[in-house]
Amino acid sequence: MSSHVIAHRYAQAVFDQAVSSNQEEVVEKDLATMKAINTAVPELFRILKSPIIDTWRKKKIAQEVFKDRLSPLTLSFVTLILEKGRESFVLDIISQYGKLMDERRNIMRVEVTSAKPLDDSSKSHLETSLEKLTNKNISATYREDASLLGGLSVLIGDKVYDGSLRQQLRNLKLKLASE
Repeated sequence: MSSHVIAHRYAQAVFDQAVSSNQEEVVEKDLATMKAINTAVPELFRILKSPIIDTWRKKKIAQEVFKDRLSPLTLSFVTLILEKGRESFVLDIISQYGKLMDERRNIMRVEVTSAKPLDDSSKSHLETSLEKLTNKNISATYREDASLLGGLSVLIGDKVYDGSLRQQLRNLKLKLASE
């Protein structure tokens, strides 16, 4: 079974439990806390992932570290992950949970790459157009890549809409080569 499938199943399980107890935002904050702790103290998660440390010890460590930082629901979920030996999937589970929350909020995350920085008016117009295209609220991240030469490229889910000058030149080159 792939890591994506495993992470999604665990994220879906905790999400369903959180929704049924009306704690989905609490769990979201807890998972963000765990991610921040992983960034600040990566040694802790290395210990929790270690195959040479007994599960009961990992659970005890997790209880001590997280007891005052996580809700009981999230803490029991962490314990379940440790019991099932899925520690190495924690960050993937957190990411999948975020996607489930975005879906619940009707948010679509997109990545926009442009040759030059876009002004606020252009960003607003682009986001409005993408909202009409997807029927979702858009949360866009922007970056620049001078190699595009002009125009922009938009990544929505697993689809790329490439309106860059670089891509248009490639298409023209292929068309001319085939004639």
